[in-house]
Amino acid sequence: VRIIIMDFNSIPLVTAFIGTTIAAIWDLKTTEVPDQLPAVMIAIALLFYGYQSFSIASYQPIINSLMIGGIFSVFGLFMYYTGQWGGADSFILAAIGFLLPSAPLGFAQTVFLFPISYSINLFMIGAVYMIGYAFVFSLKEKQVQSEFLKDMKGSAKSKLLFLSLVFAISAVMSYSVFSYNGLVDLSRV
Repeated sequence: VRIIIMDFNSIPLVTAFIGTTIAAIWDLKTTEVPDQLPAVMIAIALLFYGYQSFSIASYQPIINSLMIGGIFSVFGLFMYYTGQWGGADSFILAAIGFLLPSAPLGFAQTVFLFPISYSINLFMIGAVYMIGYAFVFSLKEKQVQSEFLKDMKGSAKSKLLFLSLVFAISAVMSYSVFSYNGLVDLSRV
């Protein structure tokens, strides 16, 4: 029997991974996520960073967790009250902010601070997820399919322009990040 021993410092990352996995599965099955799940995730974060602050005699770990968790909470509430997200989405985002206020050990530092990098990736992956989810849902509902096709035909030019703009911005950002990290140098080409 092989025993896997988890490093103490990986508790927030493992909690975030397990918590978001459970939330995603629960959401797919029932379209609801119980409030207890993100509440437990936040409690684990506060206990972890509270203990860490106590053990190193510095308030910095708990302050970072509270600060990033608070910022993610405010953003999540904004998305909720503007009708963009459900309450569970906002609560899970807040839990991630409390759990991962900085890059976990072993993760490479990016050009952006970890919470910003996480948010960018969240929106990119979330967009792909939503497109896939909508596509699967549309396969089940014939009326949704016909409305979608009608909408696509009516605004194909504006959608193509929008996608071209997103692609151009992504290309510029990618080039900036790669050149900043010394991974690409067009002067050598």
